Amino acid sequence: MKKLIILLVFIPFMAFADNVSKASINYVDLSVDSFSVDGWGASFDTAMNDKVIWQLDWFKLSGDGGDADFSVVSGAYGFGSLAEGSAFVGFARFDSDLADSAETELEVGYARIGGEGPDFSVGIINSDDDLSFRGEVHTPSGISLGILTDGDVDLINIGYHVKF
Repeated sequence: MKKLIILLVFIPFMAFADNVSKASINYVDLSVDSFSVDGWGASFDTAMNDKVIWQLDWFKLSGDGGDADFSVVSGAYGFGSLAEGSAFVGFARFDSDLADSAETELEVGYARIGGEGPDFSVGIINSDDDLSFRGEVHTPSGISLGILTDGDVDLINIGYHVKF
């Protein structure tokens, strides 16, 4: 019985041994034409078993007109080793307290997560026949940079992450 309890305690750690996870705190700037608001955000990213990517980003922006919360949840499957670099396909779900409903869109791109050097990903998101670009870099020193743009609206963030 004691061996069974020990096995049940360590199975979750063994199952996630190949994961690369990061938690970040970010400064965020949202620009629309000549109007800009800023705030802060938090994110959690994980690459599981060198194939699956999950990401959660949350931003709190404030300006003269008030505050707004935004969130992006995304998941993707890499067709090769993410540690070596791989094409991926997945989804991105956007939600805001300013909108009546959330949108889920298709995302395709390329990512390298967990290998030597900086982790990065670039993707194209198909949104209502418009294309958006999303890119991010996580350096080994802990600096994180990201952009999400459709050409008219730009969301840029810079922050610090802890990798575990």
